[in-house]
Amino acid sequence: MLKKILFAVFCAIVLSGCYYTIEPIYTEKDIVTDDAIVGNWGRKESNEKWSFMKDEYKRTYSSEYIENNGRTASPFNVTLVKIGKYKYLDMFADSKNVENQNSTFKSMLLGCHNYIRYTVENDKLIFVNYNLNWLEKKLSNKELDLHYFKREGGYFFSDSTENLQKAIISLEDKKEAFNDETYILERIK
Repeated sequence: MLKKILFAVFCAIVLSGCYYTIEPIYTEKDIVTDDAIVGNWGRKESNEKWSFMKDEYKRTYSSEYIENNGRTASPFNVTLVKIGKYKYLDMFADSKNVENQNSTFKSMLLGCHNYIRYTVENDKLIFVNYNLNWLEKKLSNKELDLHYFKREGGYFFSDSTENLQKAIISLEDKKEAFNDETYILERIK
């Protein structure tokens, strides 16, 4: 039961955005490919699944999140990027497929990007998210120099790609900037 609650919390943080960027976090030179993410991923204790497919004509991917009930909840366009030492998924709602989607997906139709740091190790897709309490404190104390506004849906960063990247790189080795717990999906074979 606790694992299902944690999964719901993860989806609320990652998919609802808690932090969005108006501009992408990357430029063309930052785009990478990583076929290790291609395939189906899930958790043993739930029926939720993620699926990643590579677009053969572009250096991008598409992704679908499938809820417990089997209904596709969130189709995304995904660009993989490397900024500083780490790789990130930059997710953008696929606005061509908006019918019968949940409210989490629809909240991303504002044209905002959502990103998360990831690694793939031993058939595990590992997501590392920011510690939002720490981030909120740094923003309110003006220790993190980013333009943003806060709405009920989360933080919306309206800075340039260059400034977003500087902030991401400045945080990459600050352990306290990230949640202690990672979210891990296993490859479905």
